[in-house]
Amino acid sequence: MMRLFALVLIVFWSCVAFAEIDCTDSGSTYCQALFAEANFKRADKELNEQYKIIMSSISSAEAKKLLVEAQRAWIIYRDKLCEFENIGGGINSINWISCKARITNQRLKDMKDSADDPLRLE
Repeated sequence: MMRLFALVLIVFWSCVAFAEIDCTDSGSTYCQALFAEANFKRADKELNEQYKIIMSSISSAEAKKLLVEAQRAWIIYRDKLCEFENIGGGINSINWISCKARITNQRLKDMKDSADDPLRLE
């Protein structure tokens, strides 16, 4: 039974990872949860790619160390803010993952803005 459950989860998450999710015609909680999860995963992946781009463009070891520390602090901030916004909802709720996607997209925009301003990187 556990193997079947694991197989179902693998297939489910594979579909989520590779499918475009359109919830415009469906107000179902299930569809909204899939959309929120996919949105967060996309934003997180883009953020990680942008982080690598910025890290590779910084020559100063001190600046790199500060960026690592800032990113670690930002992750704590994101998770605590979403925990606050979702009091009582649990970490698996749509609100939790939607919050993480929203805050991650904001961070991605900030990091892209930093990458576009070379004076801020040195």
